[in-house]
Amino acid sequence: MLASLSQTQEIVDAISSASLLNVPFASHSVHKEKPQWLNNIFNDFLNNTNPV
Repeated sequence: MLASLSQTQEIVDAISSASLLNVPFASHSVHKEKPQWLNNIFNDFLNNTNPV
């Protein structure tokens, strides 16, 4: 299922612990195009996530 950015934002707004990272003009291969940038995003997420 594909969702528009506005639909995705509605979903994120409905889930209190959700966040959205939009990468403008990126393809589906962000991990290949900007690996260090994405690595930093993952590290920030993992370092700021509280385990259940």
